[in-house]
Amino acid sequence: MGHCFFLLSDSILAVNKFAQPIPQSGAIIIATYMIAQYLMVYGTISRQLVVTRTEV
Repeated sequence: MGHCFFLLSDSILAVNKFAQPIPQSGAIIIATYMIAQYLMVYGTISRQLVVTRTEV
């Protein structure tokens, strides 16, 4: 899910820079980027917990 927010963040950044200005783009880009980072880290931590607890 984090990758979707990262893609959204980069898409807004590209549209703002190359197509047309977006009002409050800085806040939107930072917010979506922070959500993406959080979800990616959360997914990595929860994956490590599952792998650690699983017996081979």
